[in-house]
This record gives sequence, structure tokens and C-alpha cells, in this order.
Amino acid sequence: MRTRTLRFVLVCLVLTALTQPQMACGKRGKPKPTAEIPITYPKSYPTQ
Repeated sequence: MRTRTLRFVLVCLVLTALTQPQMACGKRGKPKPTAEIPITYPKSYPTQ
């Protein structure tokens, strides 16, 4: 009975360790600029 509980705890720890990095960096879509600041790029630079 004790080994079954130990196995359950170890499986929970492994699953938690595997899912934490995926949850930490889950982006949703591209970043959006704020409404107050106009977009100033791409700029056209003079050629010589």
C-alpha cells in the first residue's frame, strides 16, 4: 500500500514538472501596439 502511494506522489511530481514550463511561456497572439503611440517603423533612411 505504501509503494502505491509513493508511486502516485512521484507520478504527480513528474507531471507537474513537465507541465510547468509549458504553462509559463504560453503566449497568445502577437503583441499589439498601444493606441497613444503612433507606429514609426519601418523608416526610410536616406541613401548616399
